[in-house]
Amino acid sequence: MNIHKKFQLAFKHYEAGNLQESVSICKEILRRKPREIAVLHFLGIVYQQLKDYDVAIKYLQTALQLDQNSSEGLYNLGRAFENNGEPERAVDCYQKVIKLNPKCVDAF
Repeated sequence: MNIHKKFQLAFKHYEAGNLQESVSICKEILRRKPREIAVLHFLGIVYQQLKDYDVAIKYLQTALQLDQNSSEGLYNLGRAFENNGEPERAVDCYQKVIKLNPKCVDAF
């Protein structure tokens, strides 16, 4: 199965609430392509759902190292910081989102 199909399968598991299976598939993808930004970002979102904010932050930061201008990535990192009890870091992320994408109402 190619990476795109595996990622689609991971997303289907996510939608069905099978978060651990989604994580397993994503980690399998990253073993083959460790710089796959969409998978890194997605894992950050999944780990937020699992309430493992430290791990979510790690994956989101890694994705942002590869794509620093991702307003969506910065927004999700801000949410992870906020959920992790780090409001100052969250605000910093949201401010960057607003600079990149002033139409992102959620960042306000």
